[in-house]
Amino acid sequence: MPFASLVGNRALMSRLARMAGADSVPPSLLFAGPAGVGKLETALTLARAQNCLTLTGDTCGECSPCVRIGRGEHPDVRIVRPEGAGRQLKVESVRQIVSESPFRPFEGRRRVSIFVDAERMNPTAANTLLKTLEEPPTWVILILLTSNAAALLPTILSRCQIYRFAPLPIDDLIEQLVTQHEMDRKRATLLAALSGGSLPKALELKEESLVDVQSEALRVASIVVDGAREQDMVPWADQLAKDDRLVLLLHLVIGIVRDVATTLGGGAIVHRDLEPEIEKLASGAPLPVWLPAYHLTEQSLQDLRDRYLNKRITISCLLAALAIRVPPPVVGRQSPAAFS
Repeated sequence: MPFASLVGNRALMSRLARMAGADSVPPSLLFAGPAGVGKLETALTLARAQNCLTLTGDTCGECSPCVRIGRGEHPDVRIVRPEGAGRQLKVESVRQIVSESPFRPFEGRRRVSIFVDAERMNPTAANTLLKTLEEPPTWVILILLTSNAAALLPTILSRCQIYRFAPLPIDDLIEQLVTQHEMDRKRATLLAALSGGSLPKALELKEESLVDVQSEALRVASIVVDGAREQDMVPWADQLAKDDRLVLLLHLVIGIVRDVATTLGGGAIVHRDLEPEIEKLASGAPLPVWLPAYHLTEQSLQDLRDRYLNKRITISCLLAALAIRVPPPVVGRQSPAAFS
C-alpha cells in the first residue's frame, strides 16, 4: 500500500514518503503513538519502499519484494513481536537481528527490522540492541514501534529519530468502518467515538451491544445537571460495579462529558449520534462544572483499570462527587484503597 493510501497522519506519511524518495531514511526510527493507528502498516510500507523494484521511493504493491514483504516472506524484512506469557521481546530474537546486521541484504537494498511493542524489551534485550542502533551499517534500518515511549530506556530513545502518530481522525475511521467493514454509519460513528482513533479497538467492539451502555452513560453524565438522591446512589453503584462493561461505560461517560465541554467551548463533538442530548447537558451547567467532572471520571477509570481499587466504592465516590458538582477531598480519593 503506497504512503498516500495509508489512513490518517497524512503530514507524517508525506514526510516519510519524501525521505524514502530521497533515499534519506534514518537508520533508527521510533514510531510512537496509540495502538491501532497504523504504525505497523506504515513500517511495512517503508520496508517495501526501500526494497521495491520500481525504485520510485514508494511501493508499487505488485513486484515480488512488495508482495513477499506483505506476506512476511521476504528474507531481508523481519518483524519481532512479544512472545510468551509475559509478552516480552525476547533477547534471543534481538540478538539474532544484531548478529545478522553486519551482513549485506540477501536480495534487497535494505535490511529492515521492525520491533512491535518495543517497550516490552527488558533491559538485557535493550542493551543488546544499543550498539546497532548507535552505529548501524548503511544497509540496515531498525524501526521500533511503541504505544508507551516513556517506558523505553532513555539510551534507546536518544538513538532513534522519533515520529509521533496521532489517533485516526474520526471521519477517516468512520469511512473505513463503513466502506471496508460494511457497517452502517450510525454504528460506525458510535464505535469511532469509543475507539479513541484506533481501528482495531473499533472492530473489537463491533459485536458489543452498546445501546444500553450508552443510555447508562448518559444517565451518569446527567447527574451533573439533575443531581441524584442519596438513597439511590449505593444500589446504583452496586449495579454498575457488577457489570462486566464498567470500563467501557466509563470510557463513554468520559467521551460524553468531553463533548459537553467541547460544545460549551465552541468545538466539534465526537459522539455525533448524541448531539441533542449533549446540547441539553451543555445548557444545564457551565464549563467550570464540566471540567472537574471530566477529571473525576478519568481518575475513576484509572483507579479501576490501573490501581485495581474496589469497584463499588470507587463508583459510589464518583456518583456522589458528580452529584455535588465538586471534586471529593484528597482523603476521599485515597480511602477506597483500604477497602480494595
